[in-house]
This record gives sequence, structure tokens and C-alpha cells, in this order.
Amino acid sequence: MALPAVLVVATTLISGMAVGAVKVQATHAAATLARAASRGEALNQIAKRLGVTPVVETDEEFVCVRAQVQTPLLLVSEKSCARKLGL
Repeated sequence: MALPAVLVVATTLISGMAVGAVKVQATHAAATLARAASRGEALNQIAKRLGVTPVVETDEEFVCVRAQVQTPLLLVSEKSCARKLGL
């Protein structure tokens, strides 16, 4: 009787850790892509290596990149901005 409950709790904990790892990956990718975009670099190759889909937003002073990672259950999205022309 207790074994199914233990399996449910263990599965939930492992899934939560996996989503946390994907969130860290998306955060790192968004920051890397924002810095690259501010330097005027092409993002396609970098995004492909990082395993994310980038969405670029610009305004007068900043370039913002939203990095999206699709997991089997949900879409993880993180945003990072950098000043245009580097730091």
C-alpha cells in the first residue's frame, strides 16, 4: 500500500528537479544570447548549440532575448537583456 505512494512522491520530486535543470539551462541561454545579440552576432547557431528557441525584442537601449525550451509537459521560457553594443 505504501509503495505506490512512495513511487508517486519520487516521480514528482525527480520531475521537479528536471524542470529546475531546464529552467537553469534556459536562463543561461537567454543571457548568452542577449550578450551575443547586443554585439550584433547571428543567434541561430548559438541558439541551436544551446538547444533553445530565441525570441528577440529590442528597444532604444537594450536587446532582450527570451529563450524557450519545450519539455514534454510544458514550455519553459526565460528572458535576459543586455545593452546594445555590449556592456
